Amino acid sequence: MIGKVIRGDRADGLLRYLYGPGADEEHRDPHLVASWSGQEDDPARVGESELRRLAALLEQPVRVLEHERGRRVNDPVWHYPVRAAPTDRLLSDGQWADIARRIVAAAGIAQPGDIGACRWIAVRHAEDHIHIVATLARVDGAPFDHHNDALRVRAEILRIEREYGLRPTAPADRTARRPPSRKELGKARRLGMDVPVREALQRHVRDAAIAARSEREFFALLEAKGLRVRQNLNSTGDIVGYAVAMPGDRNATGEPIWYSGAKLAPDLSLPRVRARIREHAQAVAARKPSGHAGTAASPEQHAQAWERAAAAVHQAARVLPGADDADGAAILAALTDMLSAAAERAPATVRPQLQAAARAFERAGLAPKFERHARQAAADLRIAAQGLTAAGRALASGRDAAAVFVFIASAIAATVAAYHWYRARGWNLQAEAAQLANAHLRTALGLKTVNDSPAAPYDSEAAHRPQLRDAVRAALGGRAEEVLNDPAWPALAAVLRQAEQAGHPAATVLAEVAAERSLRDADSVAAVLTWRVQRWLTRTASSDSTTDTAADQQIVQPRAEQGQPTAGERHSTAAQPPENAPERHDKPNESAVQRDERSDDPAARPERLIQAAVRYAQAVRAVAGRDADAVLNDPAWTVLIGVLQDAEAAGYTAEHVLSQATRAAQGHQEGQQRKEQSGQGEEGQKQAQAGVPQSAAAVLAWGVRQYLTSAQQQRPKPPPPTPPSAQRHQRSARSPSRGPSRRGR
Repeated sequence: MIGKVIRGDRADGLLRYLYGPGADEEHRDPHLVASWSGQEDDPARVGESELRRLAALLEQPVRVLEHERGRRVNDPVWHYPVRAAPTDRLLSDGQWADIARRIVAAAGIAQPGDIGACRWIAVRHAEDHIHIVATLARVDGAPFDHHNDALRVRAEILRIEREYGLRPTAPADRTARRPPSRKELGKARRLGMDVPVREALQRHVRDAAIAARSEREFFALLEAKGLRVRQNLNSTGDIVGYAVAMPGDRNATGEPIWYSGAKLAPDLSLPRVRARIREHAQAVAARKPSGHAGTAASPEQHAQAWERAAAAVHQAARVLPGADDADGAAILAALTDMLSAAAERAPATVRPQLQAAARAFERAGLAPKFERHARQAAADLRIAAQGLTAAGRALASGRDAAAVFVFIASAIAATVAAYHWYRARGWNLQAEAAQLANAHLRTALGLKTVNDSPAAPYDSEAAHRPQLRDAVRAALGGRAEEVLNDPAWPALAAVLRQAEQAGHPAATVLAEVAAERSLRDADSVAAVLTWRVQRWLTRTASSDSTTDTAADQQIVQPRAEQGQPTAGERHSTAAQPPENAPERHDKPNESAVQRDERSDDPAARPERLIQAAVRYAQAVRAVAGRDADAVLNDPAWTVLIGVLQDAEAAGYTAEHVLSQATRAAQGHQEGQQRKEQSGQGEEGQKQAQAGVPQSAAAVLAWGVRQYLTSAQQQRPKPPPPTPPSAQRHQRSARSPSRGPSRRGR
C-alpha cells in the first residue's frame, strides 16, 4: 500500500472534490466508510446540505483554536490518500474502515476511545483506495504531537500489509526522489517539452556533479549549461545550499521558479555533491589514472574511455557480492553516476533504454542508513565516469560500438549483483529498482527478458509480437506509437500477455482500462496502463472467484481455444490454434529443444534456462579450453547465454559461433594493440600491452553478436516476386506451339 501526507487550508473544497465526479468522471460511488464517531450521516446519501454540515463539523475545532490564539492556523487540513497495489485483493468497506482508524491512530490524530481527539473521516470513491481527511485541532483544545506522522504511518502500513496479506512494500527510507506533479506534467505538455522542468534540471545537475572536480567547478558547469544558479549563504558567508532554475521558467509574479538540489533528488543536495567530489579526489590521490579524464579528444581515447568504464563496471560486479554495507554503498552510489554518465553519451540506438535504466537505478544507488567507504572499485567507477563525461557521445559503429556493448553487458552483471546485495539486506525497493534497470539494459542488447513479478513485470519477447502491437494500435489509436516507444512498454506487454493467457483479448482489455480516465496527465502512459491492467486482472479474478463450480469450468474451457487442445483433441491432427493465438514461427530444421525454448509457458522457463546453460558451458569448454573458467565465472556469463540463445534460434550451433567469435576477438585485440603501440611512446606501449581488463564473457558475447549480424547481411536474399503479367508471359513462352487455333482453321 502507498500513501502520502498532504496539507491543505480548507475542508469544504476537498470534500466537494472527493464526493464529486472527479476531473475525468473517475469517481464512482463516493461514500463514507469511517469517521471520528461513526455516527455522521453520509453526504452521498443525504445530499448537499450534509456535505456542508460535515465540513463545518470538521473545521469547528480549528475555528475555536484560531479564536483562542487570535490568528489563523496554517494548513490545518490533513489529507492522506492510501491505495492498495493493483494485484491486491479487493477490500471491503469494513476493512478499509479498520485501516483508516489504524492510520489516524499511528499519525497521532485520534487514538481509539479518545473522545477529545481530532475529527476525521474516510471517503471511498474507488475500489482500490480511500481518502482520509482530518483537521489538526483537538476538540478539547489540548496540544498533540503529529511530528514525523508520515514515518509513523508508514510503519503502521507495513503491519497492515502483513496482517491483511497484501503485497509488501519497503519501509520509508528517505531515498525516493520526488516525482513530477500533475501541474508540472501539464506545464511541460503546454510548452512542448519532452520532460518536465524538474526532470530536465535533475539531469543537468547530476551530470555536472559527476564531472566536477571541485565545488567551484560544479557551479561553473551548471552556469555553462545555461541554468540560473542561486547559492544560499549563512551569516558568515559560507555556502550552505544551492538552487537552480530553468531560464524562462517563471511563476505568475515573474519570479524564477527555484529548485533546491535536495528537491531534485536526495543525492543532489549540496552535502551529497561535496561528498561525491571528495570521493573522487580521494580516488585520484590513491592511484594515478591511465590518461587524464578530461583529454579524451581523439577517436582512440574516445573508445578507451568506454573501455575503461566497462572494465570498472565489470570489476564492481565482481566485488559487490562480497562487499560489506559501507563498501557496497560506495560502489552502488558510484555505479549510479556511471550509468547516468553513460546514458547521456550512448549511441542513439541504445540511448532510450540506457536512460530508462539510469533513472530506475537512481533508487538502487541510494543505500539507506549505510556509511560509505571509498573502496577501490568505487574509486575506479568515479574516475571512469569522469572520463566518460569528457569523452562525448559514442558512435554506433567501430570500436565505440564494441566498447558500448561490453559496457552494457558488464552493467547487466552489476545490476544483478546489486539486486542480490539488496535482497540479502531486506531493502526491497532498491532491489526492485536494480531489477528494473537490469531489464532495460538487457533490452538495449536485444536479450530476451521475462519477469512476471507483480512489482516489476517485464516481457521483451511479448513487446515484439506483431499481434500485441496491433492490439495496442487498435485500442489506443493516435497514442499507440507513444506507448510502443515508451521504455515502459515491455512492462505493459507483460501484463497484456497475462490477460491473453487468462482468456481476455488484449485489445479489449486495453481499450477498457484506457477509457477509465484521461491519460493526458500521465508521465508515462505505458506505466499508467500497466497499473490499470493489473488492477483490471485483479478485479476480474475476484469476480470470477465468486462464481460456482460449473461457471469455473466454463471459464477454464477457453484455454483450448488458445492452442491448448482438450483431452479428446490432444492426439488429433485437426486441432488448429485460434486466430488470436501467439504467432509461432516453426522452422523446417529447428530442433525440439529450440522450439521448447521459444515456448510461452512461464513455468518451463527456469528449467529450459538451466538446460541451456549446461549446454553452453560445454561449448565454451570445448572452444576456450583452459580459458573457459574465466568465461564461466564471469558476472556477464548470463549475457553470453542470451546471445547464444539467439544464435541457436537463428540455426547456428553454440560451438560454431563461439569459435568464430574467439578468432574475431583475438584478431581485433591484436590489431588495436599494434595501432596503439605505433602511435604512442614507451609508456603508451606498456599500457597497450597490459590492456584494459575487460569482461571475458561480454567480449565473447560481442563477437557472437557481430558474427550473427555479418552472417545475416551475407545471407542471399530471396528474388523479388514476379509480377502477374510477367508470369503469364513466361508461361506462354514455355508453352509448345500447337499450330493455328480451331477458329483460325
